[in-house]
Amino acid sequence: MTQASLRAFCDANIFIYQTHFNHSLAPFTFKKFRSSKNSKEEEKLNEKREKHGNSKWFKKKEADLKTLGASPWISRFVILLCWAVLFFIGYTASQTEEVVTVVFDPFEILGVSQNDPQFQDFESGKKSIKKIYRDLSRTNHPDKLRNEYLKERANDGAEIPDEMETTNNEAWGKINKAYETLTDPLMFENWVKYGNPDGMLQTKYGVALPAWIVAEENHMYVLGLYGLLFGIMLPAIVGNWWYKSIQYTSEAVLIKTTKLFEFYVYRTPLMNRRRALMVFSGAFEFNANHNKDVKERTGDAEQLPVLMREIEEYERNVSKPPTDKPFDQGYSMKVRLLYFAHMYDIKLSPELQEDLDMILKKVPDLHAELVSKVFFLTQAMLQQGQMPKVPKVETLDNIIRNMQNLVQGLPLNQRSVAFMQLPHFKEDFIRFLNAKKARSLKQLAARPIDEIQAIFKSLPEKEFNELYEVFRDIPALQMKVDVKVEDDDDDHKITTGSIVTVSTELTRHNMEDLSQAASNGEEIVYNDGDMGEVKISPTPEQKETANQAKKLKSKKGPQAAAAKRAAKAAREAAEKGAGDGPVEEDEEEEDEDETETPENDSDVEDAEDKTWKRLQKKNKRKNVLSADNSRITHTVHAPRYPSEKQEWWWVYLCMTNPKREKLSERLLCEPVQVQNLVDVKEVDIRFPAPGRPGMYNFVVYVRSDSYIDIDLKHEFTVKVEEKVEEEILPEMWDSEAESDVDGGFVTDSDDETSSSEEETDSEDEE
Repeated sequence: MTQASLRAFCDANIFIYQTHFNHSLAPFTFKKFRSSKNSKEEEKLNEKREKHGNSKWFKKKEADLKTLGASPWISRFVILLCWAVLFFIGYTASQTEEVVTVVFDPFEILGVSQNDPQFQDFESGKKSIKKIYRDLSRTNHPDKLRNEYLKERANDGAEIPDEMETTNNEAWGKINKAYETLTDPLMFENWVKYGNPDGMLQTKYGVALPAWIVAEENHMYVLGLYGLLFGIMLPAIVGNWWYKSIQYTSEAVLIKTTKLFEFYVYRTPLMNRRRALMVFSGAFEFNANHNKDVKERTGDAEQLPVLMREIEEYERNVSKPPTDKPFDQGYSMKVRLLYFAHMYDIKLSPELQEDLDMILKKVPDLHAELVSKVFFLTQAMLQQGQMPKVPKVETLDNIIRNMQNLVQGLPLNQRSVAFMQLPHFKEDFIRFLNAKKARSLKQLAARPIDEIQAIFKSLPEKEFNELYEVFRDIPALQMKVDVKVEDDDDDHKITTGSIVTVSTELTRHNMEDLSQAASNGEEIVYNDGDMGEVKISPTPEQKETANQAKKLKSKKGPQAAAAKRAAKAAREAAEKGAGDGPVEEDEEEEDEDETETPENDSDVEDAEDKTWKRLQKKNKRKNVLSADNSRITHTVHAPRYPSEKQEWWWVYLCMTNPKREKLSERLLCEPVQVQNLVDVKEVDIRFPAPGRPGMYNFVVYVRSDSYIDIDLKHEFTVKVEEKVEEEILPEMWDSEAESDVDGGFVTDSDDETSSSEEETDSEDEE
């Protein structure tokens, strides 16, 4: 590789690297120099301070913002320095010029010295140059040299080699050019001015690289380094990334973990909550051999036995080693101890707390994988006819309930666990809640605000305000379920084999809305999941107030009479302004006859209107679904969860027997995780209708993945009818009645056939 080609190669590569550096530095600069970014984040954080100020994630985020705000000049200075280096490289590249001159000395070629006095003058030196040229032609001419070579080897009969002849020709060409340079005025002037008789033969280029990189003697080292970087290191990095990526699912869960979950869901179709937690603890994401983020600590041998003894006060069997693999391994045992410590609020060392935070951050993804495996095995076992191995819906319920407890950091199966989500709640309040028949959060919210204050009257005002601030923002969903068959004339008529769509409209309210409705005396029915329905009814005093308000709005009385007179006068004025004179009755009848439409036409228009409205509604739903892709909803109040958690929901449809027994429920469709419910969200679940007509019972569950005791449940029955085969109408050209109508399409063959039939009929008559 020549020096020029090496320089061009390096120049092209440095241009590519500068371009990539530019593209990566520009957005980073925009991000760091946006002065309003930190202030906006601080404003958002301050809005959540009253409710989430004591949360772990809030304190960490606030500390991070303070760290960024304390020394923003350091990162900005580094960015400015990078830009300065980039501009310096570009400027240097544009200004740096290296001149490569083609060296040509005619005096040296002719074998004389330029300092000889006879060559000081161009004209006087021509004679000497011509004499020297004639002498050289006698000795150095290619023909002379060829003849001498052949004469010396006449006995051998050899020919002159091509290489020797080429060398002789090149040498004589230089002598010719040197002679012309020193005898031709123009060529001599070019040689004096540019160093070459042909004029300016210089190459100028700028490369912002050290000289040793483009030096010709170092080109092998440069190419070797380039091959090492892009031929060995880059493929190794890509291969390592690919090897790791094929070990994970699309949801960033290890494939070994998914197989583990699948195996134990298959082995335990009815899985209780502690068993589900044990399966979760076996995930290979917590094993240091499969996850480099897991730290193996030497202090675990001392700290974990002490922690186990503390947990045994609440969980007696925690020290009993399981027999199943991999739950008997050390990493799985550590995970179980840490999440039980989280549930029972046991203080941990900073190292164990860091490990616990890593475990909790993986709760949503790993439990979502468990949910998907429940549905997968349900479908697989049903197709194979292994009914005893079909996972129960209660297993799915327990998995989602475990998520709620892990996010909130509360123990399992404790009667007051739902109310323990409220700050400053004490067990002493249970008897007051029982006295008010408030056994769930929604039943408590169905009480007027003054009754809620009376239940927690022992709390100081500040603590009650903090409790109510959290309670008022806990979601209280309303659900509306509509069962229909799309793309059909009758939306609500379900036939065998049709595709049924269960549309569940979720509307997010909060507990304060229920309390306000109770205080205002409104009559509302709220869904309280497994607890049934919460009915908010007005008190007798509120009913009497409402009746008095209705009397004031009655149509009787002087005010109502005045309103009627004013309305009548307005109608008369409108009638007078509608036309110039009275309208004859005959004209009215004629107009009515002209505008009258047949009953069949009106039915057709009604059907078209329904079809059009249905299409518009479907397009509107598609637009809403495509536009709403954000995963930011409402921040969950979870003080001990390590990161900011958003409200997400699980919606799933089950089929059950006529008695609606829990164990008879069977998961019908894949559970839908709703991650964008801000105010209103519509969830569509589709499934094929049963193949036999009859009455079928279904249940729709809506469960939170973060809050306890706010789930919803809706039961409904669907009547499936026998599918009626549509009557196939005859074609237009096959009907005798339509063949007489003008405008019908009749082919020539049809004419010939009809004429032949007429001749046959006449012959029969004869």
